[in-house]
Amino acid sequence: MVGKSQAYWARVHKKHKGHFLKLFHVLKQHPASYRMGFKPSKGAVPKSIPTKKPAGYTKEAAGMFDWIKKRWNDVKKLFHKHKGKAVTAAKAYATAVGTRAVHAARDYAVSRGQRVVSRGKAALDHHLNHYISKAESKVRQAADRTDKFIDKHTRFGMPDKKGSGVVMRIAKSLGKSMAVRAALRGVARR
Repeated sequence: MVGKSQAYWARVHKKHKGHFLKLFHVLKQHPASYRMGFKPSKGAVPKSIPTKKPAGYTKEAAGMFDWIKKRWNDVKKLFHKHKGKAVTAAKAYATAVGTRAVHAARDYAVSRGQRVVSRGKAALDHHLNHYISKAESKVRQAADRTDKFIDKHTRFGMPDKKGSGVVMRIAKSLGKSMAVRAALRGVARR
């Protein structure tokens, strides 16, 4: 943005300079600008602002030359003064926009990251819970089957004894809640 505006300002300034050069050229070519015995210049439009008045100018033409030159210097000062301010303002604006963009990107990245992390945690929890439930189901099946086997063979000859306690030890090692332990206790007593 700063580069574009600087190029634009330079083009406009060059255009203004061209206008002043044409004014100097018109003044230089007009016969009324010279005293008797001097001829107007037949040259082309100058490429740079003249520093000295042409020889043989009348008082009025010399005053006009000085006046045009003073106006050119005013335009040049304005150009440099406002160009600096414009560049400073453009840099400040670009900095503000950049800062807002960085903050917006950071905020978006943080929120997006939080969403990704929460989805990842949810997927991890889902898989973990699925594994735990399936694994505990398999452990319970094995414990029940083992308990039934031991119960079947232990009760033969000892009718008072119920279960071997294997299921309860497994439930304690699983670290499940009291409700699960109670449910497993019911299985062990069958």
